[in-house]
Formats: sequence, structure tokens, C-alpha cells
Amino acid sequence: MIELKQIDKRYEKSHALQSVSLKIELNGKIYGLVGPNGSGKTTLISILSGFINANSGSITGMEKATLGSFVGNESFLEHLTVQEWLEFLQELKNLKTKKSTVVELLTLLKLNEEADKKIKSLSFGQKQRLGIISAIIGRPKLVIFDEPLNGLDPSGVFIFKKTLSWLMDQNISVLYSSHRLDDLANYCNHLFLLNRGNLLFDGDFESFLKLGNGNIEDSYHSIVL
Repeated sequence: MIELKQIDKRYEKSHALQSVSLKIELNGKIYGLVGPNGSGKTTLISILSGFINANSGSITGMEKATLGSFVGNESFLEHLTVQEWLEFLQELKNLKTKKSTVVELLTLLKLNEEADKKIKSLSFGQKQRLGIISAIIGRPKLVIFDEPLNGLDPSGVFIFKKTLSWLMDQNISVLYSSHRLDDLANYCNHLFLLNRGNLLFDGDFESFLKLGNGNIEDSYHSIVL
């Protein structure tokens, strides 16, 4: 389990996170992260990913938890083929992923027929799916998705849903950040709601929906407004 205790992050002109405490179990659970612009979601993700440090507070459990992340607009070595990129990534991260797993992921994300194509020839949606493979290829304990459906057509959304099911089957937990309340309701077991740097809701979706008499938007606005 990853546990954040009293995480505080200040920038020069803003207080991005204010004593945020939460727990993420590493057992295939899908956690939703939602909040208005400027609520602190990106800062929280950046701290979890190790890109920035908090000013105070502590995080435990990360020493035993491998992490994968997909935050959109991923950068690739576009002169490489899809297969070459995944081999490069495994070498860079010292991963020992079985070839059968790579094939399974390429098939799952519908990129098996593009394996020998150069990345620069892929469509935006295909690059998004390659970014998702890049995040999960090492079978991390936790995967962070930030607006993963951006740029995906209906087929891509369906493929992503199957990917979430695969992650759950592998006992890989997910932190899923999105502005789309319906998507979070469809996919997530648990919800974190941030507003102005404060964690205002931390619980299961059933409890969240009760706040708005079963209406997800009413539940959200009962907390945020």
C-alpha cells in the first residue's frame, strides 16, 4: 500500500496541496482522481511520479511499488519502429518483460499489426495506445493515467476499457485522473476529489453518489460549489 500523509506543496503564488492524506492499495483497485482546474491534481500526480518534491509530509510504500504513468502527449523516438521502441524502453528501465507479454499487450491495444512500423507513421490515437503500453509493459504495481481518453475514438475507448480489465486481472492498481465524471463512474471503485489543494472526498462511488441522491453531477457540485 502507498500512503500519503499530510502532503503539502507550495509554489510562489499558490498553495497547491494542503495537508493531503490518502491511501492507495496495490491490489488491482481503480482509483478516480477528480477536481476542477487548479485543484492540485497535476501536482499530486507529479509528486507521486517523483517529478517534484512536496514541501512537507511523507509517502510510504513507494520503495516496494513500481510505478508506470501515462499523462498524454508522450514523447517517443519516432524514427524507431513500435517493436524497437518497446525493446529500447525495456533496456532503459532494466525490465525483464517476457516476449509473450509484449505480444499480449500489442494485441490488447490493437497495435500488433503496427509492430514493424515507424512510430512517426502512426496516427495520434495509435501513439496514445503506444503510450499506454509503455506505461504498463513492466507490470508495475501502480499505473497513473491522466486524461487517457483524449484523442481516442470510440474503438480506442473500448480498447482502453479492456486494458483496465486486464490491469485488474493482473492486480495492478490504477490512479485515473479525469474531468469526465461518467468515465470515472464507469471505471473506478474509489474516488478522490480535490479542490483548491484540499482533499474533500475520499471514498467509494456508492457513498459519493448518495451526496447527490444518485446523480453524479449533483454529487460533485455539492462538494465543489
